[in-house]
Amino acid sequence: MGGTIDKEINKGKGPFVFRLHGQNYHYIGTLLREEGNKPRFAQLYIYQTENEVQNKIDASRCNDKKTTV
Repeated sequence: MGGTIDKEINKGKGPFVFRLHGQNYHYIGTLLREEGNKPRFAQLYIYQTENEVQNKIDASRCNDKKTTV
């Protein structure tokens, strides 16, 4: 993530505040899965892939619980 973080805002009293301003962006990388790596982020939603549904299931699986669609 990029942008300018205001580090001066929390020098006074009060609750913690996170302020990000300027040009903000998030770098997502390539939309195509690299050979040998599991798909991540936007790569999970590229259509017409051989294993699209299974990729989404694998990415959301926690503790090896069985998930079905």
